[in-house]
Formats: sequence, C-alpha cells, structure tokens
Amino acid sequence: MDNFKKDIPIPAELDRVVADGMKQVKRIHERRVVRKSLGMAAGMLLFCGGFVVWGCHNPVLASQIPIIGNIFKQNEDKMTYSGDYSEKAQVLDKAGALEDGYVYTASDQDYTFTAEEIYCDGEAVYLGLTLKNENGLGKMQAYPVNISGSEAEVKAAYEAAERGEGERMQEVTVWGLTAQIGDTSVVIPDAEIEGTQTAEDTFEGVVRISLADAGIGAADAGIGAADGVSDADGSHTSDRFDVRITITSLSYADEDLLERARENYEEHVLRDEDGNELYNEDGSVQMDDSYEYISDKRSAEGKWELFLPVSVDAGEHHTYEINDSAGGYGIASVAVTATEIRVESILPPLYADREELLAAKRAFLEEVGENDAELTDAWVDEYVSLAMFGDYGIAVFDQNGERIEQKQSVETAQGLSTSLPVAGREITELHIYVGEDAIGCAKETDEQDMAERALYHVDVPLP
Repeated sequence: MDNFKKDIPIPAELDRVVADGMKQVKRIHERRVVRKSLGMAAGMLLFCGGFVVWGCHNPVLASQIPIIGNIFKQNEDKMTYSGDYSEKAQVLDKAGALEDGYVYTASDQDYTFTAEEIYCDGEAVYLGLTLKNENGLGKMQAYPVNISGSEAEVKAAYEAAERGEGERMQEVTVWGLTAQIGDTSVVIPDAEIEGTQTAEDTFEGVVRISLADAGIGAADAGIGAADGVSDADGSHTSDRFDVRITITSLSYADEDLLERARENYEEHVLRDEDGNELYNEDGSVQMDDSYEYISDKRSAEGKWELFLPVSVDAGEHHTYEINDSAGGYGIASVAVTATEIRVESILPPLYADREELLAAKRAFLEEVGENDAELTDAWVDEYVSLAMFGDYGIAVFDQNGERIEQKQSVETAQGLSTSLPVAGREITELHIYVGEDAIGCAKETDEQDMAERALYHVDVPLP
C-alpha cells in the first residue's frame, strides 16, 4: 500500500511528506549489523537501527509441499508487492510446531497473532498472519489500493474508499518489528501488515520483511555455500532458514475514532475570514486553547514472538551483475523476482575517508547538543549515522518507456538500494537512470526528460 496514505489527508502535501522522508534517509547512511554490543546504546535517541546477534537453528521444515493459502489468496492481488503467493506459499503446520520447536501463535494485551502461511523469494519473506482481539477490533479504516496519478486522482481515490467504493485494503502497523535470522537481527521501525478485516474480531494480512534492505546475506543467516548460496547481492538463495519475529507494539486506524478526531479538529481549528486554516511559524496548524488531541488509531504495546521455518524459492530470484560506472555514478547490480526489482546503484561518497566522516558525525553531535567527551570514536562511528551521499536518485522505466514506481530507497555502503514492486507487469527490459534530485527522479514520468538530465544510464534486458 502506498507509503503516504496515513500521512497525507490532503494530496497537495505530497511533496512536503516526500521531502521529510528524504531528510530521514539523509540520517541513515547504511543498515549495518551490530554484534552483541548494544549495551547503553539501545536506549539512546541517536541509535539508528541496530542489529543484534542471536543463536542459530536450522531444523528441517515439517513440510515442503506448497498448499494454496487463504490469506495470500484473498490479498495477493491488492498488496503493494502483488504476486501469485497462494500458489507457492507454505502453510505452516501448527500440529507439528511444538515438536519442531517452532512458535506460530503469540498473545498479549488481548491481541493474538497467528502465523498461517509463509513464502520467501530470496529478496523478502512474506508472512501471512491472523490478528484477533477477543473484545473486537472495531471498524478498521480501509484505504484505496495501489493509488497513483495526479493529485486530483489520488484525492478522488481516497474519497471513493471512504464511501466504500473501489478496491480497498486495511492495514495494521507493527512498530519495532524485529526479524532475527541466524546470527543477524534487523529492526523494521514500521512494518505494515496489508490485509482485510474478515470479521469484527479478525484481521488477516501479509507483512513483508526485506532481507536485502537489512543487509542480511546468507553468511549472516548462518547458511553456508553447501546450500547453494550466491551472496554477491546480499540476498538468500539457500533452501531454508529460520526466522524469529518479535513485535512490541501495533496500531491501526479505526473509522469511528477517525470521525471523532475529525469532529474534534473542526471544532478547535483556527481559520481566517475566508475559512482557510491558520498556521504557526513552524508550519503547524493553529488550534484554540481548549484543543486536546484525539487519536484516530487503536494501539497496544506488548510482546508477541514467533519462531518460524522459511523455505526459499531460489528459482524465483535472478541477479544481474552490472558493475559499471562513469564519473562516480553507476549501477552495481539488479535483482529481479516475480514481485520485485531491486537496483543497487553506485554514487560518489560525501566523505573521503573514515576520519572525515567521523569529524562530520562529531559536528552533528555538537549541533544537537550530545557531543559528550566520554563518547569514544568507536562508539560514534558505530552508532551515529549520517548521509553518505548527496541528493541523487534513480528512475526506472520498462521496455515501453513506462515508469516503474519506487516503493523505497535506502543508502548502502556504495550508493542506494532501491526497491520497485513489479505489480503484475510483464517486463522484458529495464531502462535505469541515475540523476540529481532524488525526489525528482522518483517522480519522473517522462523517460526522454530523464534521459536528458541523467548522469548515468544503462539498459538491462530480462530474459
């Protein structure tokens, strides 16, 4: 589902929200693995996505036979990363879970998560979950599916969804989801479970856990070359591994609470004589003195932990090594599955060496008033992250010159790792461009215009 649906009640705010997202990216230079040394850093504001080492288990899966799964079947066409998961997913055998040491169900704070189905294509793990609440979930808010186009079209799609029209999905956001794979853990700050409320007390959906975004390679997962691993692009191509998933909080929008929040907003917002909202100097909307915030979301904090077997469909994953650049700009590799394209780009770094980067991190700490003399260079180097590259991005088009929408882009050690959902399209060739202005590249719809301002370009035929 679209990244911005919760944050943009008015589509005109699109550029601002995208810009805010890019500012966050500039604080994250790469997703790195941190080995058993979180200690005091775990609770500090400057900690930017650590990873913890845990034990490794690799028992044989209870079943290797794909069974058609209901959760994937009812949601797979509407998900952001749509695909034929129901034909390939493994239905988790709850009867043999305890015997095999797996945990498929976890309950806390009246909410129960149950893992029903699972699929992995080497780029990501897709997990079909049931969420139940014995007291009811309320009326979960629905969103339009895979919206795109002009601001007017986006607005119309949301208005139609509110009227119950068109294809819609609901979602649950799980905050701080931790996926532990072998000797590596990754924290996903705001994982989305896209799905459907099937009953007053039941929600069924799919959460995607990216392996490549986390920098989790086969070696990190404890999977050796004997399993047929090709780890050049940091993705799994072995037969199987285990994943331990921990969720510490969840939230979702409730239509009744949303209506209350809207009424409360309208009652207290300050407007000019023409009815326009008034804004403070910091850009926030002015409210009267009696205003008290009302959330439109239901939420809970607790601990839900699942331990699951994963079988990798290695035949679905293909990596194309490009390793070409010009003037410091280029493409390292392209990974393609039936549902996703991942482009690893090459960009010139902002800092010449570690010493220059360390000085910039110290300057950042000074700027935010946290440059404690007791913080060692090793700690600063490990736990403070800054943007490693300038304002660059990529644009990807298919063989017909049609833009392929980007879902997310994160910095790596050499450039950007950009994920693009295939969304059911027949793609035989990729036209990839690197250019200045990351937001502009992501929004570019005209291939010719992109070609004229590109710093680098390569075409990748897909057999």
